[in-house]
Amino acid sequence: MKLAALVGDVGVVFSVRDKDQKSKIAHNVTVWNPDEAGKYREIFDEQWEKGEPIRSTDVISYLLELQV
Repeated sequence: MKLAALVGDVGVVFSVRDKDQKSKIAHNVTVWNPDEAGKYREIFDEQWEKGEPIRSTDVISYLLELQV
């Protein structure tokens, strides 16, 4: 599994997790490529538009329930 975080509009940091250590990040790979970052920028913008603001700490209980 890999997760990505944008570094501005020029890079992406991929957090790669070991399948045997799902709760730990094994290592990070940073890719400085505006084309690659652009793909993730589109996803980020789409998720941002659909997101709901967190206005209460009740979200913590909700997230913990999802972990079960």
